[in-house]
Amino acid sequence: MGRPTLCRERKGWATQDYGSVKGCATRQAFLNEFYILQQRLLRLLAFIERNHRGDARLDHIKDVALVLRNFVTESMKKGVAIRGRHVHEWRLSDNDHDRLIGISLYTKMPHGGIQRAFKAYYDSEYKKIRRSRREWVASGIGVSQELVDAYFDELFKLVVDGKGTLMYPSRLKF
Repeated sequence: MGRPTLCRERKGWATQDYGSVKGCATRQAFLNEFYILQQRLLRLLAFIERNHRGDARLDHIKDVALVLRNFVTESMKKGVAIRGRHVHEWRLSDNDHDRLIGISLYTKMPHGGIQRAFKAYYDSEYKKIRRSRREWVASGIGVSQELVDAYFDELFKLVVDGKGTLMYPSRLKF
């Protein structure tokens, strides 16, 4: 029998000695990384504002930072809310994962023919679910990349002039 592994979203133990059921962590990990990305984008804006205190461009920087802050917050609101709810309020359920665990139990039947049939079925279902997880994560990465590109397009206008030279805060002398 395989080593039991903890599925954090279900907060329980599942014995998985046939195949590998990693779907429970895929969505959680992506949503957590999505939240971390949001926090880093917001902190970068705060960092730029702090470092430009006393700068003649501060009012313009604050205006653009406010727009970018709202853009990031609104664009990422749904994913961050899902992540927050599953961490703090309820467990993220995954019917596909639960179904695979159920199928894996049938692979332990003593009759060899039944065992082989369920192993084949398990493999087939596992591949389908894994493909859908990859597509889900790839879609999320694509959307995140578009968001980050739009964010930095506007942010670079604040800190880089038209010639491509970095505009340092006025308090720094070079």
